[in-house]
Amino acid sequence: MDFIQTVHAWGLDQCHLLVTSRKEPQIADLMRSIKIMEVDMSQMPVDNDIKRYIEFILQSSADLRKWNEKEKVSIRDALFGKAKGM
Repeated sequence: MDFIQTVHAWGLDQCHLLVTSRKEPQIADLMRSIKIMEVDMSQMPVDNDIKRYIEFILQSSADLRKWNEKEKVSIRDALFGKAKGM
């Protein structure tokens, strides 16, 4: 966050930063003090993308292909359950 404030203070018109994070109060407070364009990804339909990525890794990883389907279901459920759009 210190870095973002420092770069912002330089006043460079052609310098743009892409910053991603969860919506934590201390980060939101800092960003309110800086002219930002916010894109709230929690409202985006990314769940299908996350599911597809998890499924792809489970099928394409040589190490994970060796695991049985019950183990893969546990992995899939745990990862997707904790992703919450992120």
